[in-house]
Amino acid sequence: DLLMHTAYGEKLLTRSQRARNVRRDPYFEKYSKDIQEIIQIILDKYVETGIDAIENPDTLKVSEFKKYGTMTEIITTIFSGVILYKQIMNELKERIYK
Repeated sequence: DLLMHTAYGEKLLTRSQRARNVRRDPYFEKYSKDIQEIIQIILDKYVETGIDAIENPDTLKVSEFKKYGTMTEIITTIFSGVILYKQIMNELKERIYK
């Protein structure tokens, strides 16, 4: 953000503003309800802690995800494997920094 602001005069956005913009974007509605709920929790964690919440699958180990299962169960069952999980997390990052 700082580089874009300095080099191109882009407006600086807080993590909270970025998360709010993603929440308004209907892009993720194509995924299951569980995936959408997990994305919302990850966005909350992103606001609290930064991009590591999206890049590190260990985020799925925090208590808010317990109702969906363990990290492994979430990735293998809800996301049908690591490939889709990584794809969605990359899409989430793209949407945040769009």
